[in-house]
Amino acid sequence: MKKLILLATFILMAGTIFGQTLQKGNVLGLHVITVNLDPDVTYNQWKNAALTVYIPALIRNFKMT
Repeated sequence: MKKLILLATFILMAGTIFGQTLQKGNVLGLHVITVNLDPDVTYNQWKNAALTVYIPALIRNFKMT
């Protein structure tokens, strides 16, 4: 049973690693942001603004595949 789980895990990881490749000349960007909210802004207000304003603006202005 342990061998089967290990084999399944290996196959899934190998498929993930080799399934998505970057072509020569592509740029990969990773961004980490830290959010500092004003005292009168809740996390849920910020999350709703991000989902309804920020992310749609990104999708409109940048081609995301």
